[in-house]
This record gives sequence, C-alpha cells and structure tokens, in this order.
Amino acid sequence: MTISLNGNVCTEVLPLSMPRVGAWHVGVTVSGEVPITGRVTLELEGVEFLGTVVRGQPFAGKTPLWIVGGGGSLSRKLDAKNYASGPVVRTIVKEILGDKETLSTESDDALLGSVLPSYHRIEGAASHALTTVLSKIGASWRVLADGTVWIGKDTYPELSIPHVLEDEDWFSGILNIAPETPALRPGVTFLGHKIEEVVHYASPGKLRTEARLNSLSSSLGKFLQLIRREIDYTKRYPARVSLVNGDGTIQVVPDDQTVKGNGLDRVRVRSGVPGTITPKKGARCLLGFDAGDGSRPYAEGWDDGEVEEMALADGTAPTAHVGSTVNVFFPPLIQISGTLAGQPFFGMLTITSAGVGIIQDGNNKVLT
Repeated sequence: MTISLNGNVCTEVLPLSMPRVGAWHVGVTVSGEVPITGRVTLELEGVEFLGTVVRGQPFAGKTPLWIVGGGGSLSRKLDAKNYASGPVVRTIVKEILGDKETLSTESDDALLGSVLPSYHRIEGAASHALTTVLSKIGASWRVLADGTVWIGKDTYPELSIPHVLEDEDWFSGILNIAPETPALRPGVTFLGHKIEEVVHYASPGKLRTEARLNSLSSSLGKFLQLIRREIDYTKRYPARVSLVNGDGTIQVVPDDQTVKGNGLDRVRVRSGVPGTITPKKGARCLLGFDAGDGSRPYAEGWDDGEVEEMALADGTAPTAHVGSTVNVFFPPLIQISGTLAGQPFFGMLTITSAGVGIIQDGNNKVLT
C-alpha cells in the first residue's frame, strides 16, 4: 500500500478522521528529518488528501506531523462583527473562510444566496462562527478530501464501494470494513445506514475503515458547541448608544469584547411598558437577543435621564405633567347657586369656550 506525504514515504499514519461537520485531520510520521510545512498532499492508496501542516518538526531521525484538511485556518480567532441590513450568507461565509480556505464548487449556491434579516457574529473560532451562521439556514459544512470547504444540506445519497465487511458493532454504531481504497466519506448512506463519521486506519500493506453512525466529534460535540454559543446570546450586555436611526432603531456598542466588534446596527428599542422611547446618543442600556438568536437584538434597561422622548401606547395618547399648561373644557350646563341682590339664586351656567389652566398636582405613577 502506498502512503506518502509530498512524495516522502510515511512510516506511520494515525487514524484519518473525516467528520460530517468539520475538517478532517490526521497525524503522520515521515522517515528522516524533513522540514515540511504549509500545504501538503497525503496519498493513501491512490487517493489524495489535501491539507495543511499545523504542527510538527523533525526529531530523532523522523518527522512527526499533524495535518488538518484545507488551509488549516478555521481554528483562528475572529473578532465580533455585526451584519445589520439583510446580509447574504455567502458574504458572511467568505469573510469567515478568509484567504486560506477555498469554497467547494459542490456547495449549494441557493443556500449561500440566502438573505438573513440581520446577523451578529460573536468573538470566537472561525469554525464555530461558520457552524453558527449556517445553522440559521439549516445547512452544515465540512472539508472534503480535496481540501475545499463544502456547504449545503446533507441528503445522504447511496454509496457503494468495493469492500469486505469485517464487523458490525450495533451497540457502538460502528461498521468495520476492509476497502480497496479510502473512498468512503461521511454524509452518505452506506449499507443502509447514514454515515456521520469515517475513520481510515492505514499502515504499510493494510487499510481498514470505520463507518460510524454516530460521531462524538461531528454530532454531539458540534451540538454542545452550538448550545454553548447560544448561551452567550441569552445574556444581556451593558452597552452604549452610538447613533439613533430615523426608523426608531439604534446603533449600540457593547462593553464586552466578545460581542463588541464594530457595534450593532438596527437594534430595536424596548421601554419595558406599552409604548415607545427615543434614547439619547451616548445613553447606557442593556443589549439582549430574542430567544438567544444573534439576528434579533434589542436594547432595554435604560439608566435614569438617558431617554430623550417617551410615548405611551402607540403615541396617540398624549401625556402631561405638573406645571404643564393645558386646555380645560367645561360641561355644557353647570348648575350654580348663591344670592343676587340679597335674594337666593339658583340657575344654570353655559361656558361656550375652553379655559386655560396649569396642572398643579398629580400622581407619581403613570396610569392607563
């Protein structure tokens, strides 16, 4: 069996794991102290895997290396960033991939052309950001053997490859086969089962493959990671208003670096009571996200004196306060009594125009 890395013979190959969601990875050892860095091509029995060396160096007559599929940049840290006005998923994805990762031509163009109402990316690894934004459109991603990043919805097509079935462990959900080549991949239906992860075990003269129906790395791990990311969106973050938009929304800049980025635009304003408020520029508030969704930001929890204007209900019920000058309207007929020229007097008074008055007393509570 042929095992080589950039043409150098490999004396040892750790399991090559290919998850349904994520980047494939493998450890190899090259004979001799060979300085290998950057992009590499691993060949297993005629099948090429294109990846990047992320760590390793020559030592004691050999060179152990750890390789990740693609450009190896999806573990890099990204700053928080807000996409407010109908961002296209393709735009967000390209920024996450950067200049070292390549989008696969097999990706779903229609999904990538989807438009989100808004989206806020929090600080963290590029791989997490990619998983999170794609979850908004029901898509997933993985790095293919050719090193490109595939994005789409898994349909699990039937795949048949020459092999010998060696073992079926239904308790752990693992099929063990002896294939002719490492052609099996995740996201397909194999022997009637949906495959979540494929692990190739290669050594000189021998190739074995595990087809896993459940993958801790691609299923549970990613699921829990999404939960951890969503928990960040369930918090409320102290923030400052940087601009009041003409449509009633605002731009805010959070204090927390994990969500700050370039600030958030088109943030809805909440008063906590039926009605609307217009905050002042520079006002302090709390930034939150409806249902833990980063595309649905809102601001509330205003400090005293931070509101420019407040309207109850839908703004059609004007309010007044102590000291306000108001028009006073009287009933059509007002009963009066007294004395006139020393004689008792009873009658009805009609006031045809409104009077003007000043509110001198009131209730500290706003009643509806």
